[in-house]
Amino acid sequence: MKRILVNILLFITAGIFTTCDKNFIEREFPSVLTVSVDQRGVEEVIFSGKLISRNHQTVDEVGFIWQKEYDPRLKKGFTANLSSRVQDGPFSLPVYNSLKSNTEYRVRAYAKVNGITVYGEMITFTCDTDYTLSTFNISPLTGQVGDTVSIQGGFFNTDESSNVVKFNDLPAEIVEVTDTSLLCIVPFDLTSKESNINLITDGLVNTMSDTFILTTPSITSFYPATVTFQETVDIYGTGFHRMNEINKVKVGSYEARVDSSTSDHISAIVPFTNDSLCYISVSVSGQEAISASKIKVIAPHFDYFMPVSGDYLDTLTIFYQRVNPATIYSIRFGNLPGRIIKTESDSALVEVPPTLINEYSNIVVEFSNSTYTFETPFRLHQPEITGLSENLVLNFQNLTVYGHGFHPIINYNRVCLKNTTTGYIYQLTPNMSAPDFVIVTISNPAIPGGEIASGEYQVGIKTCENIQWSDKYVNIKQISPWRRLADFPGGARYKGASFSVNGKGYSGFGAKLGNNMQKDLWEYNPATETWKRKSDFPGYGRILPASFQNSAFGFIGGGQSLDNSNQVPFTDFYRFDPATDQWTRIEDAPSVEKSYGAASSSPLENVHVANMVVGSLYEYDSDQDSWSTTYNGPGIQNRNPMVFSINGKVYVVCGNRSVSPYESINEVWEYDPLTNSMTRKGDFPGKSRLSGFSFSIGNYGYIGCGINTTGEWQVEYLSDVYRYDPVSDTWAEIGSFPGHYLRNPTSFVVDDKAYILTGYDGSDILSKVWEFHDIEIPGR
Repeated sequence: MKRILVNILLFITAGIFTTCDKNFIEREFPSVLTVSVDQRGVEEVIFSGKLISRNHQTVDEVGFIWQKEYDPRLKKGFTANLSSRVQDGPFSLPVYNSLKSNTEYRVRAYAKVNGITVYGEMITFTCDTDYTLSTFNISPLTGQVGDTVSIQGGFFNTDESSNVVKFNDLPAEIVEVTDTSLLCIVPFDLTSKESNINLITDGLVNTMSDTFILTTPSITSFYPATVTFQETVDIYGTGFHRMNEINKVKVGSYEARVDSSTSDHISAIVPFTNDSLCYISVSVSGQEAISASKIKVIAPHFDYFMPVSGDYLDTLTIFYQRVNPATIYSIRFGNLPGRIIKTESDSALVEVPPTLINEYSNIVVEFSNSTYTFETPFRLHQPEITGLSENLVLNFQNLTVYGHGFHPIINYNRVCLKNTTTGYIYQLTPNMSAPDFVIVTISNPAIPGGEIASGEYQVGIKTCENIQWSDKYVNIKQISPWRRLADFPGGARYKGASFSVNGKGYSGFGAKLGNNMQKDLWEYNPATETWKRKSDFPGYGRILPASFQNSAFGFIGGGQSLDNSNQVPFTDFYRFDPATDQWTRIEDAPSVEKSYGAASSSPLENVHVANMVVGSLYEYDSDQDSWSTTYNGPGIQNRNPMVFSINGKVYVVCGNRSVSPYESINEVWEYDPLTNSMTRKGDFPGKSRLSGFSFSIGNYGYIGCGINTTGEWQVEYLSDVYRYDPVSDTWAEIGSFPGHYLRNPTSFVVDDKAYILTGYDGSDILSKVWEFHDIEIPGR
């Protein structure tokens, strides 16, 4: 036994607290002492106090208050009122629940006179063991969900949040707590016939020995014995719930709507049933009662509807018998309601909804609490194309599609164009529509002002869920060689890298705002005009890396870590396998010179060249996985040239001088990797430049945009584009880049189209993507 004693030598007068707002009145009050806390094994803890009254005062209440918080006067803990023991002298309280082991508690005795409460000093103690009760008094033990149940016995924390009551595992709402009682609501989602009740007070679990039993309803009678669909049946019995939604009434296997309910009476609307004789069942919180006899339901009869197929806004007639037309709530085509034109005693007229999207739809007659579904579905006539106004059409011109069954509302028609080469489908919204024709403007619906790629297209029409393809074809021709595509999903950046392998393009790397170096890689599928993210580059993120490809792999490496004087040059190189989406490290490059962007190309299947250091040209043999320094000399003395390969030779174009005054030049050099020789070609006729885009398509090379420099800080942004013919060693200006200025973009070529993306336009870093298709190549 452990005993904590406090000897009191003086009356306590300073510890007087009022329980309501009133001025202090000088008077003598009784004194109360907190004497001791005795722990007696595992059975109970004894609180002891002493009351000392003055002048035979009438004391209204004495007791103890205890809790885990510092000050019991906060009244968030436990209180025991011992009013029946009000008299001078000692008083005590056995506490046999709601004390947790290894937990520090604070207790004070108190007395109350005329609304004034005085307290004894505080005793702090720690329990040796948990004190819980296995039994509380619960009343009632039988009832329904939503009923109030009282739990009494022991002590409760008067802070409601410190108490939890569960019926099985379902928490009950606590509505009132006093020091010795708790009121809670039986959970509304309780369905078990019998439930164990658990009480948790201050973290201590008290398990009740008694179980709570849900009341089971009973049906004694119903009236009338014969009803028609949608009429009211009155059900009499016991154990029904006062809340309509708790009672579940079925006539046969069909649920009825409960209109009103008391404990002994339910009024319900008879649903549509397939059976004429049905038992009635009432289920309350999962407890079910079934009638002793059957009710006879005179059900309606639905005959048929006509026509069984039609067009938008056509009128259907639905025939029926024994149906009160006033009870028809809606008539649906699947889930879509049609407009009810009229209902009569034997039929209803309904309009095919203009927003119907399914070819086949079930006709559903809906009442307030039941439905009837016809077995035969309604078929919406599908549109058919019979002709086109043009066989050849330019972008931004109109095409008229003739036929029948088109939607009268423009936005519910889609003219579909399927590229016969790639299979890619464009869906265009017409400018005008009628049941027998639609007019559409040819343009890319995904890009405002964008063009559709040149080619042959099969024409289809879509008014609902399926595209109806015709045997009609139209040839579409681009007006411009440039076509804006959807933005690069990797986000705005510049100084990245690109390559193409096996009909797909790959791009990534570079820097976003704030020198945020990137190492992502994205795959572009021209057939579907979609991007897909691939595995990240395993090395460091970087700008201006070298990139090249053969028929099976892409290669990326070199480059720099930052776009400033603190940059770190990289020499590591990796091979990317599109078939496995894996990177493999290959032989490192010999060296990299910082501040110079790598110029690289793949003139042959296994031969790749890169200018990563001013004055040197490196060659990588992808068959042998080896590097060599193949050329030092004129033609590669400049920084940031633009390069492309044609028929096994590499062309190095422009760039800027690597020594002061750092101006750009317009030299053109041809490098032959088979003879390791460099030949000076005719000068580039446009403004000299660097950091533009460059690529080759077939037997021609292309460069464009970039910047012209006349000194270290004098920069002019350019937008012109040129085509190079190596046979005649001539250049032809072929217009301007539609995106205006562009510096340090990336580009790749798939088939006969080039894709130019990202870069810097002089004010913003970009995520734009452009497709270039040279529609004016000589001989095409």
